[in-house]
Amino acid sequence: MTSVFQRAARPLHKAAAQLRNDSGCKTLWLGALAVLVLMSAGIASLATISREWTDLRAARADIGRVRDELGQVQQLLSRLQVLEREVSDGARSGAVQAAGRETQNLLRQLDSQIRDPQARDLLARLAAITRRQLDLLDEAPRQPGARADPERLEALRSVGDALIARETALLGAPVQALAERSQRSEQLVWVILLGTMLLLLAAVAATVRHVRRRAAAEKAARGAFSLIRSALEAVEQGVALFDGRGRLLLWNPRFCELRGLDPSQLSEHMPVNEVFRLGARLSIRLYQDGEAQTESIDSWQLAEVMFARQDFLGEASRPDQTVLQICGRPMATGDYVVTYADVTALKRSESAYRDQAARLSAILDHAADAIVTINESGSIESWSKSAEHLFGYQADEILQRNVRFLMSEPQAAAHDGYIRRYLQTGEPRVLGRRREIEALHKDGRRFPIDLAISEMWIGPRRLFIGMMRDISARREIEQLKSTFVSAVSHELRTPLTSISGSLGLLAGGVAGALPSKAGRLIDIAKLNCERLVRLINDILDLEKAESGKLDFRLEPQRLKPIVQNAIDLNRSYAHHFGAVIELDPCGDDADVLVDRDRLIQVLTNILSNASKFSPGGGTIHVRIRKDGEVVRISVRDEGPGIPLDFHARVFERFAQADSSDSRPKSGTGLGLSICRSIVARLGGDIGFESPPGMGATFHVSLPIYAQAPTSSKAGSDDP
Repeated sequence: MTSVFQRAARPLHKAAAQLRNDSGCKTLWLGALAVLVLMSAGIASLATISREWTDLRAARADIGRVRDELGQVQQLLSRLQVLEREVSDGARSGAVQAAGRETQNLLRQLDSQIRDPQARDLLARLAAITRRQLDLLDEAPRQPGARADPERLEALRSVGDALIARETALLGAPVQALAERSQRSEQLVWVILLGTMLLLLAAVAATVRHVRRRAAAEKAARGAFSLIRSALEAVEQGVALFDGRGRLLLWNPRFCELRGLDPSQLSEHMPVNEVFRLGARLSIRLYQDGEAQTESIDSWQLAEVMFARQDFLGEASRPDQTVLQICGRPMATGDYVVTYADVTALKRSESAYRDQAARLSAILDHAADAIVTINESGSIESWSKSAEHLFGYQADEILQRNVRFLMSEPQAAAHDGYIRRYLQTGEPRVLGRRREIEALHKDGRRFPIDLAISEMWIGPRRLFIGMMRDISARREIEQLKSTFVSAVSHELRTPLTSISGSLGLLAGGVAGALPSKAGRLIDIAKLNCERLVRLINDILDLEKAESGKLDFRLEPQRLKPIVQNAIDLNRSYAHHFGAVIELDPCGDDADVLVDRDRLIQVLTNILSNASKFSPGGGTIHVRIRKDGEVVRISVRDEGPGIPLDFHARVFERFAQADSSDSRPKSGTGLGLSICRSIVARLGGDIGFESPPGMGATFHVSLPIYAQAPTSSKAGSDDP
């Protein structure tokens, strides 16, 4: 449920993050930067303009002062020229004196205004010349015919012109500075205005982009919220979302159903205690270390856990025996989500599983066979009580160890190769078969066991089950039986041969003609005697084969003539049972390294069995077929087939599907066991298939001579 909720909430989280990015720090910093830049630009502009206006006012004042000084100098020179003309024209003394006083006033004003040192020097010279000129002009009325000194007048004009030039130069510098400052101020104002306009355009563009992204994010948020709502309504778990103050924010219909609530009773911002009070009463047990606590708590105690913003997981039981799994988890947003899941069926299944596991464990612990489970690497994963008794190891001593630790050589060295070849090829040459191997006890003692291996899958894992049984007692019994049978066979063979020969002579008329009843009794005795001789011969052959004392003369030969010879030898026997033997003319042929007589002995046994169990008019099909590096001889009859419960014992000694005294088919039950030993010595394999009611097919597989070993060897347990 949590993963579903998180997947559904992912678009909402993305939209919320987009909103936070757009309307949060980025927008705030951008706006603050724009305002700061605009304020700085405004302050800088005002400061610059104020400074420029102050400088302009100072420059204008300097220009006005210099212009006033220049005008006063020109006025002074004009006044002196006027006085010179008046004196020359015989002006009155009072008028000259009044003009002189005005001239003195002009000089004093100029002296108080002019600050330039060079201009003040020129003004001092001009004042001295002017005072002398005024003195002369003042004496002129008392000296008729007096005239101004031309040199003094020229000096006066020269100094005046120099003073005017100096004042004019002083006037030009402020005017030039004023023009330059005016130009710089105009440029600065334009730059500030242009920058302000660009900042305004950037702010407007950012605002438009922010508005668009916010609108898109709000639309995505609305869609995500709708998706979450739909997801919550579809899930099988009950979900409720509370804010940081424990008020209900969001819930789905399943929550109301599991909590026994009427949806009309719920409303947003309802306190959690009120929600728990309205719902069905729950007995809650929280999990601790993976196990449910024995002490139950009430809903208000669960609310305290939520207010503490702690994770919790537990079980809640309703009065109607419904079991809920309840889970709470705080969220990064400050909210708290609580989920409910109906686990009633799961709890019942767990209880049934525990009961079944307990029964299975009891069965395994009391089973007579040792049961061991290993994985694909050969490590032991389970160890039954019987295995403890059989090998002497406790479970904690043997688990996770390789199973070859329990085997003696050579099985221990070959074990990993068996599993590896099976995993690579998939050929089950060991699986489903019972094998007799030698095991190793904890105390170092070796003992024989009967081993059967099967395969099972638990999910994606492949495991192998080994069932083992101690056959030490059986081996001892078999050894005693073999010794007894060998002794009895040898002790019976000689007298039976003599009896059989004597009965043959009597039946042949050596003792004269016998009555018909006596003849029939002699014939019956002779047949039974021959049957006993065959039984004894089979027993002796079996003992020789199993002890490795059976003689073999291996020669490379064509297989098909040998098979044809065996068919010819058994054709009359099959005809006695109304059956016909046919060799497939389209079959293959190959060279094999075999003992011809021993192979004919194997085929004779198989063909005679097929003849005995074929129905009247039935056909026995023989076929030779190459299969890779081996060649297979198949003999198929049309009889009733081999009973399913007898398949595992077909090649055992004295094994017969019908072992009663009244069975219709005679036999010793040793033929197929002898065949298996002979075929193993030839380096081949013998087996059969027998679908129910569809006859039986026995096959003998032999290595083709080109790949055959150079000497005879017994069959291998290699899977």
